[in-house]
Amino acid sequence: MGILEEIEAWQSGRGREIFEKMGVRSDSVCIDFGCGHGDYTCTVARAAGVVYAVDISRSMIDNISEISKRKNLNIKPILSDGKGELKFAHDNSVDFIMIYDLIHDISDIFSTLMNECHRVLKNTGKLSILPFHMSENEITKMVQNVQKYNFSSPEIFTGDGVHFGMHKFSADDERKFSDLWIGNIYNFSKI
Repeated sequence: MGILEEIEAWQSGRGREIFEKMGVRSDSVCIDFGCGHGDYTCTVARAAGVVYAVDISRSMIDNISEISKRKNLNIKPILSDGKGELKFAHDNSVDFIMIYDLIHDISDIFSTLMNECHRVLKNTGKLSILPFHMSENEITKMVQNVQKYNFSSPEIFTGDGVHFGMHKFSADDERKFSDLWIGNIYNFSKI
């Protein structure tokens, strides 16, 4: 089995189970902020009612639109202006927001994005962050900064995050799923 098949199997199996364990249900409204190629978008879409896939890259949005049609997933692609605003979402309307493999790269919009996440999340909603490219000290600081925006101490899902990278895999790629980085997912509740 090649890496593309392994990723597909993870998305529909273990990945879906992880999102269900984190509280995503078939009627959940989710946002994947900075969706990239959509590996996590497709994974959470298998458990959720609808996923808004947000990215600043037109090619990423076009890619996820094509994938959602091909795989018959309820994904709504949203081209972002890069300012961290979630204008498409109403107050208290979202169950789950993902910021995966992006938090290290958004210091310029962090405050706006945290305020927007708090605005659109339901009272029972979760902000889910998967940090890569950060030291332990930077992750600790990130957690403290998120909490400043009226979010709880995080529930940590140890080893449940996978780093799919900033590239597409090819059918003849010799890497295996076990070669991918593994990380912790930090889920914050709205308070």
